[in-house]
Amino acid sequence: MKQLYSILLVAIPSLGTETSRPTHNIIRMVRSGVTVARLPRAFHKFKKSWVDFVVEQDLLFKRGPNGCLVPVITFHVLIDVVAETHLQNSHLGIGKMTAMLRRLVWHQSLISVTRDMCHTCIDCQKCKVSREVVAPPTLRISTKTPFELVAMDLISLPKSSSRY
Repeated sequence: MKQLYSILLVAIPSLGTETSRPTHNIIRMVRSGVTVARLPRAFHKFKKSWVDFVVEQDLLFKRGPNGCLVPVITFHVLIDVVAETHLQNSHLGIGKMTAMLRRLVWHQSLISVTRDMCHTCIDCQKCKVSREVVAPPTLRISTKTPFELVAMDLISLPKSSSRY
């Protein structure tokens, strides 16, 4: 967890200089009190999160489910944070890494970037346990008349003390 905070401390100061134009527009609209109903079409993808956006000290935050504020980061910073977190935390899987990052940063593509990172990591793919069940080959037996082929399974069970 300490390593993740050090990654974020490197990434968050760059938010002020690397904030994208859409993020500036969101900050402007949050400050002016734009409601969900009056959102421009380009920002409809933020409808679910709109009421949770908060601006403090020219930075955009999202209020999490537990009430704490997490910074909204740009896509480029998200990729860096996910890559470093994945490598420094022993190649965590999708679920654990997403849960860890959700408490610290927010971006609408967090789950998809985390999934892509885990699916494309060479080390993770090498050590991955295969879930594929190998079925034995089956041979199709064709007959022309009934009872041309008859099969029986004979079982000999041990006798119990009651002879059943």
